[in-house]
Amino acid sequence: MAEATHQAPWTMPAVVPSLAVRDPEATLEWFGHLGFQPGTVVRSPDGTIMHADLVRGDACVMIGPVMDCEPGSSGMGVYVNLRGESVDAFYEQIKDRVEVVQPPETMFWGDRLLQVRHPDGYKFWFSEHVRDVPEAELAQIVAQWAAQQPA
Repeated sequence: MAEATHQAPWTMPAVVPSLAVRDPEATLEWFGHLGFQPGTVVRSPDGTIMHADLVRGDACVMIGPVMDCEPGSSGMGVYVNLRGESVDAFYEQIKDRVEVVQPPETMFWGDRLLQVRHPDGYKFWFSEHVRDVPEAELAQIVAQWAAQQPA
């Protein structure tokens, strides 16, 4: 069964580093030794971690498994929560000045997301929270997504 616990996006820091890791379970344990607690944890039906937010006080780090990355990807990115700003308006301001990987799109977890790439391959996601997604709905979406992935 897919599991998803969810931390309210308004409690997330404005800037969150995002790491692609070889072993998300071991990374969860490692951060636990440093005093970080799981916030949001999204598991696939087979129980593996697809995404986790690790929280220690006001600090947060997002982790996920290393997946097939495009050439030049560093496996590290930064998630920027635009509070009180429109991600679409921000996109209009920057679209001709930086490499846009993904124009604004509303994601299943309730954020409207824009992705850009730094010249060294780092990914930056700029988000605007647009919808609270109930936990049961989030778990159902994760299960549907996982069922569509190649074995």
